[in-house]
Amino acid sequence: MAPSDLSRDADVGLADVNAQLRHFAPFAQMQAEHLEQFIRNASTSQHAAGARILTPASGQPSHLLVVLSGHVTGQGEANDSSDGSDGKGTFELETGDLFPIAAIMAERPVHATYSAHDPVTCLQLPVQQVHALAGISKPFAEFMQGRLRTQLALSRQATQASYASQSLAEQSLETPLGQLSLSAPVSVLPATPVAQALQSMHDRAIAPCWCWTRRVQRWAY
Repeated sequence: MAPSDLSRDADVGLADVNAQLRHFAPFAQMQAEHLEQFIRNASTSQHAAGARILTPASGQPSHLLVVLSGHVTGQGEANDSSDGSDGKGTFELETGDLFPIAAIMAERPVHATYSAHDPVTCLQLPVQQVHALAGISKPFAEFMQGRLRTQLALSRQATQASYASQSLAEQSLETPLGQLSLSAPVSVLPATPVAQALQSMHDRAIAPCWCWTRRVQRWAY
């Protein structure tokens, strides 16, 4: 269903949404004018039970979504949302949860399929407005960056644990380093799109190393 302008929505009023979001992070920590900016620049979207909201095939997300009512079921890697999930399989998002944070910050498609478990209403903010708000609201920026850092740390830990387990299974601790079988380096050409490079890293379980670039206020490899 097409999104609707929040200021004209008959079912979800500005004041009601403001009061509702105040119960959840990062909105509870944000200044009133910044939360109002979030709501003013957002729109609502309605999703029927069983409808797919986001999939890996959807491409790079265009909006950050906040669940206002209903439940969103995810299938796949739960590393894009704010519900605290960090594994694979089925997970659920409820009122106040944001998604897909990691995909937006990394400028890549989601790694999971998000569907409406029951009728769902979401508040959606365009990605451009997400970055603009992160530039003026410290609580919002720290929430977005913190969630990404957490998922990157979990991803690195999982990759390292998997690699260590495989190495121990295949190699004796007494084996000289020079005799260890090492994987060939993985590289891409300078003209390779970022999305393709990220997907290649994900497919090969290569843990990323991120840094915060102050000049452009964005995360980058």
